[in-house]
Amino acid sequence: MRNIKENILKYWLWPLIYVAVIFGLSSIRSFHVHEFKNFNIDKLLHFVEYFGLGLVLSRSFFKATSLKKNVIFWFIVTFGFIIGLSDEFYQSFVPGRQPSVYDFLSDIIGILSGTWIYLRKANHDRN
Repeated sequence: MRNIKENILKYWLWPLIYVAVIFGLSSIRSFHVHEFKNFNIDKLLHFVEYFGLGLVLSRSFFKATSLKKNVIFWFIVTFGFIIGLSDEFYQSFVPGRQPSVYDFLSDIIGILSGTWIYLRKANHDRN
């Protein structure tokens, strides 16, 4: 039982906190990000946010399970898709916020990139 608790704290607490932060940021009313000429910083922030989620989840799955990399990849991408979609849906209920297909696409590209990079660089040794 102690091993399970240590495993949860060591590998799964950070992804849970990370997702909570994503939804916490989505709860902020009228969260405006300045747009620069020909460059939408908001989409970059979505990408970076979900890139980080991909890294954190990849680490947790890679270190805490014995799943193959391709299984981990698709599991995380599916999870990221659900979280991104849920986040955009949630924003539709927050005053001053609105869902965006482009934000969602940035989320998906971020989760794909973060997961792919982590698993590509991940060591074959699971110790």
